[in-house]
Amino acid sequence: MPLKAYEEFAQEPLTFPIGGKHYVVPPLGFTDGILLQRIIAGEDESLTNAPAEDGWKLILGSAFDDMVADRVPLEAIARAGFAAMTDFQFGREQAELVWESGIDPKALAASIQAAHQAVSGSTPSSSTGAASKTPSPASSTGTTSRKTTKHTQAEAAKSGS
Repeated sequence: MPLKAYEEFAQEPLTFPIGGKHYVVPPLGFTDGILLQRIIAGEDESLTNAPAEDGWKLILGSAFDDMVADRVPLEAIARAGFAAMTDFQFGREQAELVWESGIDPKALAASIQAAHQAVSGSTPSSSTGAASKTPSPASSTGTTSRKTTKHTQAEAAKSGS
């Protein structure tokens, strides 16, 4: 049986209705997609000192130029940009939430952290990203607890715990 054409099952492009017009974000090409992945992973700093427009153009493609030409408000362009980035990283459902509810930096950071944890399978952390001064206890592969010795029982009794 022959394979279906990609266009038959591919997701529709992200489209933002603003001011009575629909701005279509073209799908990222291979080179731009890899570049964006490398930037997100911190492996590429090519946009670090570049003008902000360069990042928006990478994410929104020709839709960015159309929005600027039509004098779309900054808030709408920012929402579209963050929604397009979210679509790229976490899918359409999350992108729609960003588009409709705005850009709350704390909520966005929490969503990104939750998504990363879901992908990596790690547990939530209250860390702010600073290095911990206290080393973490060694992990254990079993579910057994540490055996209490007479020495540790005596210390516990002495401290009143």
